[in-house]
Amino acid sequence: RAIPSDLTAMGKDGRAVSCSGYVYEGRTKFTREAWEKTVVYKGRSANHAVRQITTYRRGFGTPDDSDECWDCFCYGNQLMFGDHEGK
Repeated sequence: RAIPSDLTAMGKDGRAVSCSGYVYEGRTKFTREAWEKTVVYKGRSANHAVRQITTYRRGFGTPDDSDECWDCFCYGNQLMFGDHEGK
């Protein structure tokens, strides 16, 4: 099912703030496989999910559209730990 439109309309900074408390409280976990996974994407070998999540800076936006892992991380936290609307 679709992600609620009020979450997608929030913008990247809004999503970052919205899910930061869940991360701070230690509710978010990575499996060992996800933490250790590296792949080559656009010529760069890295754990792209961890890189995107740990390098996002509120107020600076993103230089390109290669932040899908970060978006999934935020939506996942909001939908899992938020209220019935993911807030």
